Amino acid sequence: MLGALPGKSEWATVDQLVDAYARLEDRPPILDLSGGQPELSPEWVLWTMSALERAGIDKSTYLWSDDNLSNDYFWRHLTAQERERIVAYPGYGKVGCFKGFDESSFAFNTEAAKDLFDRQFELFDRYVKEGLDIYAYVTFTHPDEGSLMPAMERFVDRLQMIDHELPARTIPLEISAYGPVQGRLDDRRRWAMEVGQYRALDAWQEVLLSRRLGSGGVHE
Repeated sequence: MLGALPGKSEWATVDQLVDAYARLEDRPPILDLSGGQPELSPEWVLWTMSALERAGIDKSTYLWSDDNLSNDYFWRHLTAQERERIVAYPGYGKVGCFKGFDESSFAFNTEAAKDLFDRQFELFDRYVKEGLDIYAYVTFTHPDEGSLMPAMERFVDRLQMIDHELPARTIPLEISAYGPVQGRLDDRRRWAMEVGQYRALDAWQEVLLSRRLGSGGVHE
């Protein structure tokens, strides 16, 4: 339902979205700005913070936003003062998603150029230096049937170059087939989903345990 289809969606202001959320009978305590890529409109987080305050529910709501680590709009289009307001907001956190653990898995998962794999670490590092409360996801689907340990060691090394404890704040995402994906699955991608990601998860857990960084659980 991410296609903005007129028959299944409608245009709404941030205030309208927050008001609808505030009226929920059993309102969840977390409001998630998801995507796609919410940072294509980096003001969305700021607008939502203000709308939550106007609705009087900012103290009872944890605001969370996703980021696929593909653009620098947070710095390019927000002022220093706007970024400071986001950092200082007490009930806000975000997550950046690494789309693979090496260049090959990144290109396989995104069909983007391999050199964009490095950009994810640059952007995540900038968010950490900005002072945001930020966490990480990683997708482990990949097509490689060989040894994964060297690549996984390097991936964890790069996370720890940003912050030593970052691997302990990183959650592997379990990828499963859903409606639109079914028709695009070939044997290679089916293997990556049914076998490959779990082999990578085993390697991830082995590296984390060897470095005493926790068990490295999975988020479904």
